[in-house]
Amino acid sequence: MDMKRLNIIVCVLIGIFLLSCEEKEYYQGEYIIVNDCDELIDIYGIGKNISAPSVAIHDRIPAKSKLSYRRIKITEDAMVKDLFETIEIYKNGQKTMKNPMNQELWDKTFLNNQLTYTLVVDSSFF
Repeated sequence: MDMKRLNIIVCVLIGIFLLSCEEKEYYQGEYIIVNDCDELIDIYGIGKNISAPSVAIHDRIPAKSKLSYRRIKITEDAMVKDLFETIEIYKNGQKTMKNPMNQELWDKTFLNNQLTYTLVVDSSFF
């Protein structure tokens, strides 16, 4: 391999390294689940942690109520799968037909340097 090619490869590798070290901006993030059903729903999830074991999260949300399911510092491009291993939703023992891990089901808002993702669970989920 000639010196010119070696220099190009080294420059490309350095460039990739520098881009991967780019400082990301973190915001206060919140994941909210809204129960728009007429009955209580149960939420079971496993939250991912970077420097600690995953944490099991179980909550009940009364009818027509909302719950702050998780608050955590996140980047603007955070996805639900980045923060949760699983989320399962049940109503009267019946598991939802929609997958709460589907990012498209979560509405994203960004206001005052806070990212909020909201999942509205209604009767169409069951």
